[in-house]
Amino acid sequence: MTKTMTASECKAKFLDVLDQVGSKGERIIVTRDGKPIAEIIPFVERPDSIIGALKGAVTMMGDIEEPTGEAWEAVGHCRSRRSS
Repeated sequence: MTKTMTASECKAKFLDVLDQVGSKGERIIVTRDGKPIAEIIPFVERPDSIIGALKGAVTMMGDIEEPTGEAWEAVGHCRSRRSS
């Protein structure tokens, strides 16, 4: 759920805002003169590396350097032209 509040309201209730964001997962959009200037969102722990984040998500099957589909046909076509 996303709430909107003015910067002055956010300043006056900042500790309550942090509680709403941290414990309830709410997102707060802060406005000044009716325009959004900031968004306060819950903190999400992220791994240091994208590689670590993908661990276990990818499975290699077979030879990853082996051409397939159109690439395989193109390789075969080139080889047959060389031997002619």
